[in-house]
Amino acid sequence: VPKALINIKKVPMLSIVIDNIKKFGFKNYILTTFYKSKKIKDYYKNGKNFGVNIKYIKESKPLGTAGSLSLLKNNIKQQNFLLTNCDVLSEINYRSLLDFHIKNKADLTIAVKRYISQNNYGEISIKGVRVKSIVEKPKNDIIINSGIYVLKNKCLKFLKYNQHRDMNELIMLLIKNKKKVIAFPFYDDWFDLGTKEQLRIYKKYSV
Repeated sequence: VPKALINIKKVPMLSIVIDNIKKFGFKNYILTTFYKSKKIKDYYKNGKNFGVNIKYIKESKPLGTAGSLSLLKNNIKQQNFLLTNCDVLSEINYRSLLDFHIKNKADLTIAVKRYISQNNYGEISIKGVRVKSIVEKPKNDIIINSGIYVLKNKCLKFLKYNQHRDMNELIMLLIKNKKKVIAFPFYDDWFDLGTKEQLRIYKKYSV
């Protein structure tokens, strides 16, 4: 089963993502696929049964989290477009994200979220064999990339056609070329279901 079709409460993960975006007025979708892509296309078809319009781009090889965007150069006519991973479930206001991006005249906007993790062990600082300090179960408070973005169409020119590229590489490439990359902080629910363990925990505790 491709990740996009893994069921969450009897509904494919990707359907939840599409529904969350659709309620903010987005109607046109392009799905970039590789693994078991036919199953995804057979399930969603042209999107009519889901109240949206869906087109497909199929990778001939795995292209990473950003490489497939190089196949979209002639498919996206709008100046700005929303990008999200299929394994990210969020209640973020996608319309506010897009408006923020346009208002700030950004090339790329990253939806970011505060994330606090706790180490289950005492963290010890040593010099040689001498213990300098110990902190019991320290907390790490960071700002993370949520896997949700808005990009200007012209960002695609920084990708080489059909070449593997991860999103963090594209972000750094844009920054290196002095493009305006900004952060959109949000506080709505957000779940990363990218691994079996994360998926298991979500299924266990979601209601």
